[in-house]
Amino acid sequence: MIVVRLKQVMNDYRQKNELKSYTYWDLVEATGLSYDTLQSLGSRNSRGTTFYTLDKICRALESSPSEILLYNPSKPHPKPPGRKEKKKATPTARSKKRKKQTKKKVKKTTKKKSTKGKPKKK
Repeated sequence: MIVVRLKQVMNDYRQKNELKSYTYWDLVEATGLSYDTLQSLGSRNSRGTTFYTLDKICRALESSPSEILLYNPSKPHPKPPGRKEKKKATPTARSKKRKKQTKKKVKKTTKKKSTKGKPKKK
């Protein structure tokens, strides 16, 4: 499991620079990232953090990615809450869907027939 240590790194930065406090809002001003992004990363709810986001945080906190992210192989990764596993379609269901789609295409192409130049039937 990958452990995010954003709060600890922010605290280390605060102590190193002898600041009274260093909050997410201070990091928002320093990075230009949104508060929600930083908060979700700090609370370990973030699932899709980009290298761009990580780079901005590292520059602002004068740290490296290895200080913010730690790998702990002994801890299993929890499943994201509220996500259901996708059901795989059976080959028969796929083939039925394809057949319906091709039938619709065939009907659309065969409907329009040109009558230009042909005499009208009575």
